[in-house]
Amino acid sequence: MRMIGDGLSKKGRSGTVDDIRRRNDEKREVVGNSGLDDALKRIDPSWGLDVKPTLDFDFVRNEYGVYDGEDIVKGQFIDHATVSRNSVATYFDATGKMRTAGVNEPRFAYDPETGEPMGLLIEEQKTNLILQSENLTSGNWTLAANLTLDADVLVAPDGTLTGDRLTLIGSSGHNVVQSFSQIDGTTYTVSVYAKNVSNFSDFFQIAYYDGPSSVESKTVKITDNWERYSFTFTAQAGVASPQIRLLGFGFGGDGDQVGIWGVQLEVGSFESSYIKTEGSQVTRAADNYTRMFSEEFNSDEFTVVIDFDPLRSPSDTNFRPIMLSDGNTTNRIGTAGNFTIVSVDGVTSLGGLSPSLTAPGRLAISAKEGNIQYWFLGEKASEYIGNTDIKKLTTMLLGHAEANLVGTVPEMLLKRCTLYPISINEVYLKSITS
Repeated sequence: MRMIGDGLSKKGRSGTVDDIRRRNDEKREVVGNSGLDDALKRIDPSWGLDVKPTLDFDFVRNEYGVYDGEDIVKGQFIDHATVSRNSVATYFDATGKMRTAGVNEPRFAYDPETGEPMGLLIEEQKTNLILQSENLTSGNWTLAANLTLDADVLVAPDGTLTGDRLTLIGSSGHNVVQSFSQIDGTTYTVSVYAKNVSNFSDFFQIAYYDGPSSVESKTVKITDNWERYSFTFTAQAGVASPQIRLLGFGFGGDGDQVGIWGVQLEVGSFESSYIKTEGSQVTRAADNYTRMFSEEFNSDEFTVVIDFDPLRSPSDTNFRPIMLSDGNTTNRIGTAGNFTIVSVDGVTSLGGLSPSLTAPGRLAISAKEGNIQYWFLGEKASEYIGNTDIKKLTTMLLGHAEANLVGTVPEMLLKRCTLYPISINEVYLKSITS
């Protein structure tokens, strides 16, 4: 299989790349845009060159290939990348059922309602501070007297018979309570899977209490199906007996029945994937994905394109959908939050990104000696001019920081990542990222 012209073997590579570079510098019109595949096919039909990616990770189609010096080697994602997550983690499969991925097993997410593939799920480390998240009979929970509990009688979102049913007595006094230790000024998010089992048409409350006194709360209308509801609050100074309360003191009527499962309390402004707990808090480790370069990487010039969905609006320097490095922070090219980052022999240059990476889209980084362009949503978001030392790059990091830094993106779906052995020019970068 020919990759570019007469191939990309080490023998004769420089002549081929020089020819590509010369032709790539010419401007040509690109008409329309019907997706990444079509745009890349139109990079330049007149070249007479078969320009294809030397690395293509398609997380939606579940297709993966890497150039080995002779041909594209197909395989599973784990055949081409190192997966590092030192814990189990949950996700939804194509049937809408919650599944648990094993240690160092990638999570490919699906829309729980439609079953459509969504891509590779990447999350930062999070801890569920709730104890016995699926067991309301535990002594960690306090149930009001006007509630009858039937444990493990409902099929839960993960397909197990672990959902608890609560039957209300009278018209008030229906609280489900667990105390926790707070850090003043810290933002927390509590989440719970809940459903109407019988006749519950009132509001369902999720609340932050100080002993018997309500501090802040949220009410929602639950449906006949398991759905996840969340509430975010900031721990206030002076709260002596912080509690999480569910269902609500004055909500629901006599004989109404509600299902509850999978309660989670975590630091942060949004709920992450569900973390099961029993007698102690449980931490889900961060998702880290790394590719060590081999024959697929052209150390003279390259373009990498990553199609992603941040899911949450990123606001800190841990948001790193892509980073190419020498394995540490000495030499690297990528993004850090809403900044570009270029490090050469330990000297780091930061640049602004406009448009910033706060929306789903395709980010392209086109690099050659002396110049790096960042394109996003059809616009040149940033440009770096100066020494690059591309030859020292050995590693591609997807969705996380270097090994000696802490943190990953808040939450992100990677849809596709492609690497090209040329520095694609501006005309086609605009088309590819539109």
